[in-house]
Amino acid sequence: MIEEKKFHHGNLKDELIGASINFVSTQKNTEISMREIANSLGVTHAAVYRHFESKNELLAAVAANGYLLLAKCLDDEFQKSKNLRPRPLLFGMLNAYIDFALENEGYYRTMFNREVMKSNDEDLAQAIAQCRLPINMVIERISQKNGFKDTLLIATLANDIWSFLHGYITLVIDGLLDDSSVPSQTPKISKQNYVNLIVNSILI
Repeated sequence: MIEEKKFHHGNLKDELIGASINFVSTQKNTEISMREIANSLGVTHAAVYRHFESKNELLAAVAANGYLLLAKCLDDEFQKSKNLRPRPLLFGMLNAYIDFALENEGYYRTMFNREVMKSNDEDLAQAIAQCRLPINMVIERISQKNGFKDTLLIATLANDIWSFLHGYITLVIDGLLDDSSVPSQTPKISKQNYVNLIVNSILI
């Protein structure tokens, strides 16, 4: 006899997000199904849809959580290093961003998943905005210290940094930089070279 799943009386929405975080963190991708998530919590498939209309909506909640964690990581680094000169300050922030991404591959893939980003989820948009704040603070500090006067450069610098970092991280997590005789060491070595390249291109 098939046992009927019980009605869930707890905070199912948060538990669904938590279960989804576990799935993407373990699998390091976004290939989850609503039925898988429901089964992991012992609830009906229909119960999931009472809180999330689609998988992308559920993954948007996961992505928002990831952006908030990254925001905290970057803010902690900024608070720790904000009194340093521009070069070590920027160097520390870039390293913090890359380290977060490489240590949380499943989160990161979800955060930048094309379909998830199209969800127009308000919480996700707010989380992304919060994540940009520490980066903007670094740019403001660098601009003040170095006397940058090019307003267009200052306005686009955050997007430039974000793009540079995302390109490198994507290559690493997709295994496209493992081309040395000791592949496991390649990302670590390449990271320092790449961070130095970004820092040097900004702080000429």
